Order: sequence, then structure tokens, then C-alpha cells
Amino acid sequence: MIQHRILFLIGALLIGCQSITPSPKILATFTLHEDFGVSHPEQIVYFDATPKLEVGKTALVDEAGNPVPFQVMSDHRIAVRTDLPAGAVKTWRLVPGQTPAPSGVQTVEKPDYYEITNDRVGIRVPKTATNLTNTPAPIQGLRFQDGTWTATGPNYISRAAKAMSVEIIERGPLVTRVKIAYTYDKAPLHSALNSPNFPMYRPA
Repeated sequence: MIQHRILFLIGALLIGCQSITPSPKILATFTLHEDFGVSHPEQIVYFDATPKLEVGKTALVDEAGNPVPFQVMSDHRIAVRTDLPAGAVKTWRLVPGQTPAPSGVQTVEKPDYYEITNDRVGIRVPKTATNLTNTPAPIQGLRFQDGTWTATGPNYISRAAKAMSVEIIERGPLVTRVKIAYTYDKAPLHSALNSPNFPMYRPA
């Protein structure tokens, strides 16, 4: 009888401990409303995030508490991939934790270019070149969904640039953005009325 009482007491203590386990601290809440009766396909949506997030130490969970892949953008916004059925409301919460990285956009650095791919398409963009006698074009190859590549070049711009820069602004796993800039001494403006060309200057 005493043994049964001890076991019952231990069981009650365990249940009590489970019931008072604190919920994860909510850092931010994001909600989408569909009020027009239109279903929206899966796409990337962005939310403004107030707290400064620690990448790798913050998780995004849905209404059921399941981790959802997300990306912290360079402007501190949160990128999420989701659909939104007609009349639906979806909510996500940022909490301390870790979210498994999705197998989305991959960026691989090659000797002369960056190869950016997902499960459907791919693109190759040049790395910054110093010898611009043959100036690399912004597209150095395209990949089809079946995995084959076309227009792999090397591809050049018809007019040599004075300077060139390539900057990866976002690097996946949901969004990858690359900024490629060229600088010229002057660029002619062409008119559809066959009028004389007027030079346009951009500071070097």
C-alpha cells in the first residue's frame, strides 16, 4: 500500500511538471488574410521582422507548431514560401530554435561563374572580371528542368565595359539575388526617329 502511494505521488509530480512546462517565447507573429475569394498559388511572401534575428537560433512555426522553412533577407525581412486558399488565414510565429534548411535555391561557385539552380531551372552568372577586353555578359548559361544546359558560352557583351562588379545580395535557400553592374565612359542614346545620337555620361 505504501509502495502504491509512492508510485502515485511520483506520477502526480511528473504530470504536474509536464503541465507547467513554459511555452516557447514568441518573438514575432505574422498573419496573412485572403479577403477577396481568390486562391493564390505557392509563392514567396515577405514579412517585416522587428527583432534582430540570430540565424540558426530562430525557428518559424505554423499554427500547429510545425517548423517552416524561411530566410532572413539582407534588409531583415522574413521570406516564406506558401500558398493562400480563398478565404483562408495563415499565421506563423518566430520562436527560439532551429529550422531545417529547405533544399531550395542552391548557389555553387565555379572558377569563372556562379551557378544558381533549383528543382526546375538554373542560371549561370559571371564572376567579376578584371580584363574587360571581352566583357562577360550577365547570362553565362541556362538550365532546363531536365538538367541540360544551353547558351553556356562564354558569352560576351558586344561593347567592352570600363568596369564591372558582381554582388550576391541574397544567397538562398528560398531567394537568391545577384547584382551585376557595368560602367562605361559614355553610352549613345538611339532614337526611333533616326535623329543624331546624343551621348549619355555616367561617372566612372
